[in-house]
Amino acid sequence: MNFAQTGPVNRVAEALSLYAIQEAQSIAANPAGWKQDASGLDLKIRFYEGIAAAAYPHPSKAERSTLRFVRHQIRRMSAMKYPTPFRRLIYHPVSIFLRDIMLQRRQGFRQTETQIRHTMRNELRTLNHHAVQQSLNDHGFRLPVETILRKMMAQEMPQFHFRYADPARCKNTEFVLHFAKVPGSDFYYFHSFDAAARPDLQSMLNRPAGAVQQSFDLYAGKSFSATDAAALVNGGFVAHIEDGYEKWYSLDTAGQHLPGQVPLIIHSFDLEAELKKLPMKPLSATQSTNLIRALREGQARSVELQIDGRGVRCKIQAAPQSRALAIYDERGRRITIASTTKKNTDAKASLENGLRVLSDIENTLTVDKKKRKIGK
Repeated sequence: MNFAQTGPVNRVAEALSLYAIQEAQSIAANPAGWKQDASGLDLKIRFYEGIAAAAYPHPSKAERSTLRFVRHQIRRMSAMKYPTPFRRLIYHPVSIFLRDIMLQRRQGFRQTETQIRHTMRNELRTLNHHAVQQSLNDHGFRLPVETILRKMMAQEMPQFHFRYADPARCKNTEFVLHFAKVPGSDFYYFHSFDAAARPDLQSMLNRPAGAVQQSFDLYAGKSFSATDAAALVNGGFVAHIEDGYEKWYSLDTAGQHLPGQVPLIIHSFDLEAELKKLPMKPLSATQSTNLIRALREGQARSVELQIDGRGVRCKIQAAPQSRALAIYDERGRRITIASTTKKNTDAKASLENGLRVLSDIENTLTVDKKKRKIGK
């Protein structure tokens, strides 16, 4: 990568650019804790010494000027590595400034420093954008937001936010995504989001208390995804596997709370055990995994149940508050498989009792006939 220029390629500047990119990658890998330590300074000195020792056939005027900058940086970094009172004086910023002015190299050095900073900043922005986009994807925010994200980050504000909606995956929910700079750096990270229910008219009529809003911090307390948050603010339940146990969560909207700080309720519910109780058509391993994942995210799923000897399409959804599965027919009406199963069981038992009585009568008649024959 060469710096912006119109003349021949400056090979020395190219080498400086390569190191600036490596340094940007190192910062991006640890934005909160990166610093130029002794080992990092030693690596940079060795790289710059390699540039100074490299053979550049027929160096241009610009390359010779950049080589002077490289040698100056080697001496300055060596003074930092092995400081003495004399070196501190010689390489103090004021001393460097005055010396550069006297040697008429201030403008050239300043231009090279600006080019290095520009290269690092561009690389950091690219890496930062990729890191933030990956964090968004990991938390379930998967619609394209590259354009607005790049423009917001280019403003270099301490923090920013923008609105987000995904009607296909997070129905009736609106989000506000919050970003901030890592303390002590210019590297942004996705740190929290707000989710608010935006119910349709029918839902509002069924729940006139109003829409629910909740704030979710990704680095403090329990972390939820976009689909989790959408289910929670719309009155649903979501499950996480923690320490090998299944924990179900919902929002306690009945009590008093501050805006965006609705308390969480933890429910005890064994989803897989309840699924085994259903007279459900057998599923493949993949289908079973997908079904369990969707139910744990608070979604409703369509399955085929065997009711009264025939396959019936129903929707099921986890209902941890009642420790059961909510089952709905195609018209959305709640049905209870237990009562249907009980009716079938009672009918079967009644039929078996009837057959048993008929068998007893037949046996009695047979015995009577035998007794009459013996009496004759």
